[in-house]
Amino acid sequence: MSESDTDPLVDQVLALAGVSQFALYTHELAVDGHDYAARHCIARQVIFSTDPESAADVFGELGNLKDGLAYVRRQWIGNKTDSEPQNDDKRIARYIGQVLKVATRLRRDDAALHNLSVAIERAKVAPPDNATAILNTAYQNNVSDIRPRIVLQGNRDYLADPDVLPYVRLQLLAAVRCGVLWRQTGGQFLSLFLRRRALIAALDRIAAGGGA
Repeated sequence: MSESDTDPLVDQVLALAGVSQFALYTHELAVDGHDYAARHCIARQVIFSTDPESAADVFGELGNLKDGLAYVRRQWIGNKTDSEPQNDDKRIARYIGQVLKVATRLRRDDAALHNLSVAIERAKVAPPDNATAILNTAYQNNVSDIRPRIVLQGNRDYLADPDVLPYVRLQLLAAVRCGVLWRQTGGQFLSLFLRRRALIAALDRIAAGGGA
């Protein structure tokens, strides 16, 4: 990603919203089998955005990140509804933490990054279903064994379904890609706690249309 005049905190919030969104989508696939073609298209776009001008460019348009931004707002500011199971929130939060750690370690693995880059270039010119299959294999070979391993909890029927698993891994790879973006924009684990107010202010700027 090239240097830009964008606000680094806004960029970090966008990246965290991406991690959150794809962790949420992964969770819903694993638990309920929620399989939406539009979600897969967004995941592929994010993965294919390998040389963006800015963090916002990774997502194409903010509408593609609406679920992640809403999730981050609920977690940071509140406004949770009684219908949102706390166990789901705990699982998604764990996935987010694991994704950020995996992304941090992936950035140091030149061989895995090279292999992923080659696979992504192949997937870019393949039909959507073939692209997902290529990315599924790339995730298995280069990301799945990075510690801490991302271990999903959900419905065994979905987690063991060979037709569902490639899309689960597609969402996870998109989440990891956003985790790498978070690091690239200066994201640090301590800042999630020490700069919470500043991050919320950046989230408000995004909502007001002045942050991307």
